[in-house]
Formats: sequence, structure tokens, C-alpha cells
Amino acid sequence: MVLARYPNMNYSNPDLVLPSFLHINHTVTGEKNAFVAQSADLDHLDMWAKELEVSVQLWAGGYWFYGWADSYVQITAIDTKTGQVTSNKTTPPVYNYAAKARYFGVNLFCELDQPMEYYINTTTMTLYFMTPDGKAPSSTGYLSVAPEVVNLDSTSSAPSATARKQIREAQAEAEAAVRLQSRQRDDAAYARGTPTGPGTDLYASRRRDWDDVK
Repeated sequence: MVLARYPNMNYSNPDLVLPSFLHINHTVTGEKNAFVAQSADLDHLDMWAKELEVSVQLWAGGYWFYGWADSYVQITAIDTKTGQVTSNKTTPPVYNYAAKARYFGVNLFCELDQPMEYYINTTTMTLYFMTPDGKAPSSTGYLSVAPEVVNLDSTSSAPSATARKQIREAQAEAEAAVRLQSRQRDDAAYARGTPTGPGTDLYASRRRDWDDVK
């Protein structure tokens, strides 16, 4: 599950789920905490602005300058006429904003429109979500608030040796998958470098460690 966002995640290839992005049109001279969105995105920014009036938790994530450095910024104002988006000075973009940089809006109730998305209203403590198949649950749903699922301590209530082995195997598979996705992301980042062209291969030493990941 992912927080409600726009653009949506791309699930066309189930083996490699990729995010989609908007792009900054241009930066604002003399203003480090603002950028101007592209005119084609103003319809969505209008919805974001209306939601911003009743919520202080509107965020945007992006690769704001370099294609390999991402961070999240809190959005404080949106001018729907000019397309200027202003972020909180306490959550600055890493390496500042740059024209053509990629970003997306997140934690938006108005963008809850795709299976596997969710949104939490922190005022009413209400969870909204869309199931993986996009259909209403046919039975009662349950939300776990347990502090832990499995405890691997040495007490008598700890899982059996078989359970621990299964957990370790699952963890190893998950780590391999993360490493593979990281390598694919870094390869793409090297090709992009900055929003306008390729950059320096900062991952050469890490690539040598990834030769075993296929």
C-alpha cells in the first residue's frame, strides 16, 4: 500500500513497479523554497490547493536537482493562477529546485483513486483506502495495531527453529530484491545525472558489490 499520490504508481509491469512524475517548469528567481509547475498540471494543483485549505500535511516528493537525490518537502502554498508552489523553509529540497526536475504530490485525499492507495485523516483518525483489486471488501476487514508481529528473543515463547529459518530466508529474498531495485534505480540515475543530462557515476564502488545480484 502507498499513500495517495499523483501521478499514480505504474503497475503495468508487476515485476518492476515504477513511479510516475510531474516536472518543474522553472524555478523562481531569488526564492529557494518555490518553483513553478507546468501549465498542464494546474488542474491537479487546483485540487491540491483546495485540500491545503483544510490540511497542513500536504507533501511533495521528488528528485529536485539531481536524478539520484530525492527528498520530501511540505507544501505551504499554491498559486493556482501562476502555478507557483511554495514549500516550508524547514523542509528544504535537497540541492535546491531545478527546472525539469521530477516530483509528485503525496498524502492527498483528492488523489485517492487507485487500488493499493490509502489516506489517513489525522484530525478524525479515519483511514481511507482502496483494496488491491479496487473492489469493496466482501467481509469484515481488520487493521493490526500490534507493536510487533514476530518476537525473536530467547524466551520460551520465541518462534521455533523452523520459523526462524523461514524468516531469515524471507529476509534474504527481500534484501536481494531491494538491492536489485537500487541497482536499477542507480543505473537510471546515472543516465539522467541532472534533470538535463548525464552525470558522474557515483555508484562505481557499489556496482562491484552487486555483481552477484541478477
